[in-house]
Amino acid sequence: MKVIKPSNLPTKFPVTFTAVVYLMIDKFQPAGWVVGVIWTLVVLLWIMAIIIIYKQKHTDIFADTDPTSKWAQKLKDLQNKTNS
Repeated sequence: MKVIKPSNLPTKFPVTFTAVVYLMIDKFQPAGWVVGVIWTLVVLLWIMAIIIIYKQKHTDIFADTDPTSKWAQKLKDLQNKTNS
């Protein structure tokens, strides 16, 4: 999976979501089994987020902004082929 470099994006860990879930559980005080199911889903979400961050490939979106990069080099190569 190819993704944008993390320095160009905010972090993707579900910290805010976890805090909101904690506050909702505190506010509504559901049954014990409901709390267990909710925290199990939150833990699975965290595990998935960690796996995704570990397996992703970083892409710098500003890497190809130099006009003398690959396209300029290809143009020079093409001109050299026609002149030869």
